[in-house]
Formats: sequence, structure tokens, C-alpha cells
Amino acid sequence: MRKVVLGCKYFWGLNIIHRDIKLANILLNFPDNPELKNMSSIEKIQFLKNVDLTKTKFQALISDFGLSTIKIPGSKGEQSICGTPLYSSP
Repeated sequence: MRKVVLGCKYFWGLNIIHRDIKLANILLNFPDNPELKNMSSIEKIQFLKNVDLTKTKFQALISDFGLSTIKIPGSKGEQSICGTPLYSSP
């Protein structure tokens, strides 16, 4: 989770607002496990169930910037409602 927060902090520093952060838009990459590319979906799920993320090197990648916007000072564009409703704050 820390890696995702650092990623968000980075693009916020560039005045980019993602507007659709959710688990489906966080991808995990395991650079030390190239065999994952040849595994079936079921084998990948089994790998994820058994992997210890505190001991395994991985990258958390933020994806799907389709709803993102660049924050322009004084603009009200970032106040529009968008994204996935079930992930929106009340």
C-alpha cells in the first residue's frame, strides 16, 4: 500500500488527479518471477494466495488514467463527479 501512496504523491506533485483509484487499477508486478507470464489464471491466483508480500520483491503499478485530469488553479473541473460510485466517499 505504501508504494501506491508514493505513486499518488508523485502524480499529485505533477498536478495530475487520477479520479478512479481502486483495487482494480492497482497492478502487481513480480520482476523476480518471470514464470508468471506463462501461468494460467488459476495458477496466478494460487501464486497470489501463497506469496508473502513482506518477503517477495514486487512493484505496485497505478493504471487506467482514463478519467484523470490536470489540476489548473482556479478551475472547477476537478470538482465534477466521476469514477466508480461504490468507491466514492459519501
